[in-house]
Amino acid sequence: MRRAIGAVLLLLMAAACTDAEEDPPAAPSLEWTETSLSMPGGQAGRVAVRDAARCGEQWYVVGAVFAGPGESRPAAWRSADGQAWTALVMRPRSYWARRNVIYSVACRSGEVAMIGAKEGGAHGNPRVSTWRQLADGSFESVTAPFELYGGPHAVNVGRLVAGPPGWLIVGNRFSGAAVWTSPDARAFRLVDDDPALRRDAELDTFAVDATYAAGGAWTVVGGAQRQGRVPRVPMAWVSTDGVAWRRVKVPYDEEFAELQRVTPIADGQLAVGVKGSRFGTWRETGGRWRSGPVFGHIDDDITAAPFVSALAVADRLVLASASDGRQYALWGSPDAGAHWSMLDTPVQPETAGEQVLIARISGDEVLLLADDAKSGRVWQAAVPG
Repeated sequence: MRRAIGAVLLLLMAAACTDAEEDPPAAPSLEWTETSLSMPGGQAGRVAVRDAARCGEQWYVVGAVFAGPGESRPAAWRSADGQAWTALVMRPRSYWARRNVIYSVACRSGEVAMIGAKEGGAHGNPRVSTWRQLADGSFESVTAPFELYGGPHAVNVGRLVAGPPGWLIVGNRFSGAAVWTSPDARAFRLVDDDPALRRDAELDTFAVDATYAAGGAWTVVGGAQRQGRVPRVPMAWVSTDGVAWRRVKVPYDEEFAELQRVTPIADGQLAVGVKGSRFGTWRETGGRWRSGPVFGHIDDDITAAPFVSALAVADRLVLASASDGRQYALWGSPDAGAHWSMLDTPVQPETAGEQVLIARISGDEVLLLADDAKSGRVWQAAVPG
């Protein structure tokens, strides 16, 4: 009897250990099919890709055509199925808009807007232009005062995002974190004097990304240099109108931490960024941010700062494209960021100024953009059922 009881206990312990040691769920593998972008009208050159977005029944990819050293012109493409692409007509209205590289695109209520830039001028600073969609489907650059995006107080102009109230661009000025808002993409207003966004005696703020959450507010994420502390701390801000902002506490420890991409999820928001020597996750539910799992490793022999280049969410999959300081990789999570695994991709570009890896999801369809400074390429995959 004692031997029988002992055998049963051993079996139960073995089963418990087996359950505890089971491998965590892995993101599904994706089968990639390369698609081809048509050459836009004008002088032939190298196609460059920078971003993509789904708008209604159409995918949009944006970038540029490089016709020679330092010579570029804005370019964008549209596709209903992610396979056959049509180059769009771009109508630049200024010297620098004619040379823009479009680097961010967003959709709101069936309308698309874009933002691009081109380095130049006496100091080689980026000359920024926003682009709005016309009734015929073409895109026209929006004329704006130089100091709206540039000038002596400029630091950077980042991503363009959309929500029910309109459009929001996130970036930074010498005063700290800043945003630009517009109800219709026809004209943007700079907000760089809000006391919650701008730097103060305690925090030197820096904004990286933004989104519009289902609760009815904009969220901006980034980081800050805290007085008396060397590693950066994570930051988040919320606003219902894009003008008046409130800081939201994000937990941190002794490590460097910065939120770099954010997106809505079913029960709140998910952010991904750099945390110490790894990539970190943070989740917001009910207005409260919590630290989540870490994944990947930052290369010890880095040639550039590590960063997350894109974060995309579908019902059964979260994708994050990121650079470890040497090259890009694509990471996937099947459970809203609780577990991560590296996914196979057709290419893994090295980290450099003109090299890009971006993943976007719409429903069960994934679009992968890659640029190795030699060619911009696009792949499509279906999320396994």
